[in-house]
Amino acid sequence: MSFFQELKRRNVIRVGIAYAVTSWLVVQISDVVIDNIGAPGWLFKGILLLLGIGFPVVMIFAWAFELTPEGIKKEKDVDRTQSITPTTGRKLDFTIIALLVMALGYFIWESRFTGREKGSEKGSEPFSEVAIESTAAGTEKGSDPFSDPFSADLEKSIAVLPFTTRSEVENDKFFSDGMHDDLLTQLSKIGDLKVISRTSVMEYRDTTKNLRQIGTELGVAAILEGAIQRSGNQVRINVQLIDARTDRHLWAENYDRELTTENLFAIQTEIAKAIASALEATLSPAEQQRIEQSKLTENLEALQAYQRGRLMAHEGLDEEILSRAEKETALALELDPNFAAAWALQAKIQMEFHWQVQNSDKRLAAARQAIEKGRAINPDLPELDIAEGYYHYWGFRDYASAIRVLEPLLVSYPNNAEVHEVLAYIYRRQGRFDEALQQLHSAFELEPRSVNLAVELSNTYQLLREFEKAREFLNIAEALGPTSQSFYRQAGQVQYVIDGDPAAAVRSWEHVKTANLWEIWRANAAMGNFDLAQDFEVFRDAWWGGEIQFSPELMRGLTLRLSGDLAAAVPDLEKAITHYREKLVESPNDFHLLKPLCWAEGARNAPEQAAQVCGLALKNLRDDQFDRNVHRQDIAGGFAMAGLNAEALDLIESVLSERAGPSRVELQLDPLLRSLHEEPRWQKLMAEPVTH
Repeated sequence: MSFFQELKRRNVIRVGIAYAVTSWLVVQISDVVIDNIGAPGWLFKGILLLLGIGFPVVMIFAWAFELTPEGIKKEKDVDRTQSITPTTGRKLDFTIIALLVMALGYFIWESRFTGREKGSEKGSEPFSEVAIESTAAGTEKGSDPFSDPFSADLEKSIAVLPFTTRSEVENDKFFSDGMHDDLLTQLSKIGDLKVISRTSVMEYRDTTKNLRQIGTELGVAAILEGAIQRSGNQVRINVQLIDARTDRHLWAENYDRELTTENLFAIQTEIAKAIASALEATLSPAEQQRIEQSKLTENLEALQAYQRGRLMAHEGLDEEILSRAEKETALALELDPNFAAAWALQAKIQMEFHWQVQNSDKRLAAARQAIEKGRAINPDLPELDIAEGYYHYWGFRDYASAIRVLEPLLVSYPNNAEVHEVLAYIYRRQGRFDEALQQLHSAFELEPRSVNLAVELSNTYQLLREFEKAREFLNIAEALGPTSQSFYRQAGQVQYVIDGDPAAAVRSWEHVKTANLWEIWRANAAMGNFDLAQDFEVFRDAWWGGEIQFSPELMRGLTLRLSGDLAAAVPDLEKAITHYREKLVESPNDFHLLKPLCWAEGARNAPEQAAQVCGLALKNLRDDQFDRNVHRQDIAGGFAMAGLNAEALDLIESVLSERAGPSRVELQLDPLLRSLHEEPRWQKLMAEPVTH
């Protein structure tokens, strides 16, 4: 009898299979239990070691001993004619089958638990493919982006799904999300890869969609899944890279390390390099150096505070959240004053406060100081370039200086959607509209699930009077975020500017918590809806800040004037005029004061004063191509209310001759320009086609 036949006769092979399946189940169950009870990381290693040692012991035992009706005996002492190994073998077969059924059940449960269920219902995200098709990737409507012949770089595209953690501890979740964010930062530095940015992948946390759906929606070929477990001073990170088209595993690795910043950054570097290798992406020497020099701090607590602050800053423009982000970042800097990336984040948060909440010289000074401290530590850190770009742009509208620090990041930080986005806004203000659109489309390729980017594309095409494109991206925004504030804001714009339906616009704008009261007032005025009691209630205590100073007296005066009661309007208008002229003593060329004064003088029918003030407003209008012609339209309204029709029409003709600006529909709805409608020149201007 051969050796192999003897192994079979003695049931050694069956015992080996049963032991292997049992060990696999023990490992999987231990993984879950140890993680949830917070046991130390060495316990899991101990179980693996015992199972490994046990295998040869069990094999030797199965060879040397046999189970008999009288108990366990040495195999050499058993009469083969009395052996019951065939019966024992059948029992082992049943045991193996039962174990395999248990293993299969666990595998199915694990797949569902981690969101990898294959059978997600078709149509659960009906618009997802349309959204992808409408990006600048160039896929034809209804086509499969994976087979699109124009998607030559698809093979080198990846989405990193949010890392999973079974822990319910909030800090562990922050840690997991922070590691995910750090890895995205690393991958974003590889120019030969297309890496989907954070906003678009976060919606797939705990998703039941299969990988092909996710890949299609994000326009990528590969997806990285990961799980993080913390136990005491140990961390385990499991990652697997999967081809989203075939579900084939391209690469996987487990990292069990002591929880130190050095180990965490080393793991991120290893993962980034492994992904680049698996996707056959070329790493330039400069990119390799940037990835290998990714260590931000030696202090683990400082790193975790920084990660929390950065994640909070990602959440939006809410003042309370920004304040929490500021505190976490300050803690990181207290723990490690040499944390350059934390200085960059602190500067960025200061500029968010300055631009989004309230202009503040104190915030500007704090941002400048943070940038300088960060530069002294790590002058080439990309995050400092981004923060400085915002400092020049949001702080001083110094577009040239902002571009100087941001444009090089298109090479060194090519997959950072934020860089493309902020450059688009700067180019747009400079009147470089084609470049702005190019950057917005690039950002949208990296953030294909971003409602805000879809809205900004719609807004930009609307500004350029490319109305079909504006509608297209508004439809994408609606599919991505039908209840989002930014969608409702832009929907109102399209309904007013393109559709000429101010009633629909007001209904959309009423969904916006921070609604622009001026736009709502103007839409109501276009319909002749002057509910004086309601308007006065709004204007009584209102002081509309921001770029234009809308005082309560001005708005009440305009309401009365446009409703036909000039006599009643004059007292409020004169109070507004006094207020603005007093303010102008301190700032004689402040456009933010000159424009509303132009309205007030025009509305009270004072042509000489209106001509002087409206002319001065035009002279002091900043060179900002994004909103320049909107302001010129408003100044034309001041001329028109004063009866200076020729001056108003000259301005409107100039506005319509330029590529970007208000639509003819919007101009005809404007209540400040209503007195021009009987002018033959106006009628001719409204009838002429757009020539640019």
